[in-house]
Amino acid sequence: MSYRDIQKHVAELYGLEILDGAITHITDKLLPELKAWQQRPLEALYPFV
Repeated sequence: MSYRDIQKHVAELYGLEILDGAITHITDKLLPELKAWQQRPLEALYPFV
């Protein structure tokens, strides 16, 4: 998803204009967390009801 796509999506959902710099700052903070989540070990069992 490009920065322009993100800007358009946020504008449509929340009516806010967001600058490229703000998007960069946010994604820079989130990417390490997302990568750690992707690399986490999976549980052996996932029970459900």
